[in-house]
Amino acid sequence: MYLGNRDLQTLLNLATLLHHSMEKNQLNITEVISDHGAIYLANANNRIVDAATLCFNDCNWLPDTQNMEFAHNLVPYQIAKRLGVNTKRQVCNSHGKWQTMGHLK
Repeated sequence: MYLGNRDLQTLLNLATLLHHSMEKNQLNITEVISDHGAIYLANANNRIVDAATLCFNDCNWLPDTQNMEFAHNLVPYQIAKRLGVNTKRQVCNSHGKWQTMGHLK
């Protein structure tokens, strides 16, 4: 589903409320997903997708891969992280794209 500006803002507001509720109740993403199912956020193309499939672009110097789907740039890092979005650094590290010192292989 493509999000218009109004729908995108509504989704961002809901994500912010969920983030604050999780923080207040000391819940982690695993507990929330276990109790309520997948969390959905906007991707960079204004589409609603499972937050677990998204990547937050925290390292512009690391190359993108074809399988990286980025969170919308209006989703703040702290909210994305709490709602289960992996960082680009995590994705690259898990696929062996960079070494401990941060140098590309």
